[in-house]
Amino acid sequence: MKVVSFLFCLASYYSFTQEVKQVSIGTKSTGNGEISLELIARKQSYAQRTVNDNDTYESVINSPKSVVFTENGAKFYIHSLEGHETGVFDASTFQKIKVIRHQFDENNEDRLFLKNETSIFGYPYYGEE
Repeated sequence: MKVVSFLFCLASYYSFTQEVKQVSIGTKSTGNGEISLELIARKQSYAQRTVNDNDTYESVINSPKSVVFTENGAKFYIHSLEGHETGVFDASTFQKIKVIRHQFDENNEDRLFLKNETSIFGYPYYGEE
């Protein structure tokens, strides 16, 4: 048990001491693959003051889980379920259109699980029995 605890502490220390590298707007992928990428804009919630107009602070982003584009490419949605919000943005201007607020509990219809389930696992979730 001591070895496991030590390894957990070491892994925790290692993950918290790693330098975070922020990629600059305009950075392009390297290599000669079929697809190339360029960072042209960023929505983030870690720096309110930025040096590039395309690097914008967005309070609706709280531990984002995914980004989904509409089929026609006109809008994109940033899902921040821990923040109980989904931000809706215009894909051509990157401007926020609206915020969809979520409340996941048994008293509303905005359910995370279907058919009154409380878990996707084969065991109780959050201490439910």
